[in-house]
Amino acid sequence: MQIKKTKNDIHSFCVNDFQKIYTTTTKEIMLDNEVIFRSEDGFQEIYCANSAAITNTINGIGIEIDLLSKEIKTLHDESLRYIDENFKITFENGKTKIYSKDNRLTAIKPLRIFKFILHKYTKCFVYYEGSYFDTSNHKINYSSLLDDKIFFSFPLASLGTFMDGVEETPYQVMEFSGIYQNILVCTLNSGGILLLDLQSGQMLEHFREVGIRTGVYQESDGSSRFLGLKHTTFIEIDVVERKVIRRINLESLFKELMNIPNETPCWFTAGTSIYKNGLFYFYGDRNVLVIFDPKSEKIIDHYNFKFEKTATQLKGGNGNLQVLNNEIYCLDTSGTLHIIEK
Repeated sequence: MQIKKTKNDIHSFCVNDFQKIYTTTTKEIMLDNEVIFRSEDGFQEIYCANSAAITNTINGIGIEIDLLSKEIKTLHDESLRYIDENFKITFENGKTKIYSKDNRLTAIKPLRIFKFILHKYTKCFVYYEGSYFDTSNHKINYSSLLDDKIFFSFPLASLGTFMDGVEETPYQVMEFSGIYQNILVCTLNSGGILLLDLQSGQMLEHFREVGIRTGVYQESDGSSRFLGLKHTTFIEIDVVERKVIRRINLESLFKELMNIPNETPCWFTAGTSIYKNGLFYFYGDRNVLVIFDPKSEKIIDHYNFKFEKTATQLKGGNGNLQVLNNEIYCLDTSGTLHIIEK
């Protein structure tokens, strides 16, 4: 791998087959090299879905962008949370509002929902409800996208608690990883993976020992297999067979990559990771970008970043590591976007 080019003053970015769009540290929105919008407030993270992009100003004003026509809409009373070809989700006055593609309000939830996943085939909405200050009432809700009906709620308290070090801790949802048919897959703060039946609301399986809190992805569209890579662990599960297919400790691979002696504990771990076209891309310690092939269980390439400022690091968060065709986009904490050619 080698750096093809860099782009400075980048705050966040999104690249897809329609466009490359950026918010900048100079408070602009850019399509490729063209400035299309400015705000004195600056912007939050930007997200894309097909030909649409959304962001918010620092003060919470929603900005919706058509990447093809470059048309921009502002929502002065609402901030934007999600958009796709059929639905848009916003926040207003502590509530979550769901709109259809024709901008018709279809549902209002009486709380700000940060963790959710859409079940598009059934026009339903899975979301996590729980207060940071009150962990006794955390639950997963399955509701309609077309009205305010809730079909079921699954209380995480029904799982009991787990030992986090020496402390007894209630379960919480970390990420919704995907839906296969009517099976919901989500990761937990314990490092376990939970499977729920969205028809009955019942738990199908709780993989307690997989050791992955985030970074689990469906292997491919229509597959019952889910793959995860985090820290020093790679896992593969089959949600129909309800079993762990593979669980691999990657320490020996990481030691070989970073020339760590066998007798030395492995200090290298996988942090931010994404899965694209059958490969995992992840950031490791000391600003290393790694490509891991889950089929061969091998590291197939890596790149060591060397920054001029010692304080500069690769910026964590999945949105700061993206892949488009043969290019990998990596943002650092100094606002430089590195475009790497595979």
